[in-house]
Amino acid sequence: MSKGDEQAFTQLFEYHKDNIYYYALAVTRSEFLAEEITQNVFIKIWQHRLTLPTVDSFPAWMKTVARNEAYNYLKRLAMEKVIVNRIAENIQDGDDSTSATLEWKEFHALVAKAIAQLPEQQRAVYKLSRGQDMSYQQIANALGISINTVKYHMKQALQGIRIYLDAHLLTLAITIYCM
Repeated sequence: MSKGDEQAFTQLFEYHKDNIYYYALAVTRSEFLAEEITQNVFIKIWQHRLTLPTVDSFPAWMKTVARNEAYNYLKRLAMEKVIVNRIAENIQDGDDSTSATLEWKEFHALVAKAIAQLPEQQRAVYKLSRGQDMSYQQIANALGISINTVKYHMKQALQGIRIYLDAHLLTLAITIYCM
């Protein structure tokens, strides 16, 4: 695999994917995040394939990569939660309603930008699911696609939104805490 053999990588993936997935699931308690983490771990393995021959214990190295990925996801989720809680506290306290309203608007504008950057089909599925509270079956019927296609687009949409927010939430957090 260190020489770019995709067949070897596929075998490695098939052999280790469940262990990584269940480890990530135990840490995050989220099937969605466990899938994301599993994918990211194997992306990192592929990206570092040239240095793998120098790794003393591949299973230990792979578990470290998985642990770091899981903890990084949890840190990002905690940051998002802190931001949302801070905004909610400001709205409930009413101490500085102008500031809280501004923070809330900034957060929603950021989410709207994340949604706007999605490909058309993902955006449509996301808006029908979250905006109109439609079930996956209802979305499939409305768009004339299979329910599995709806699930795929929803998963891709959530991943795209998360990536966008990950890239932009730190700036928003700093802005909010400086207010």
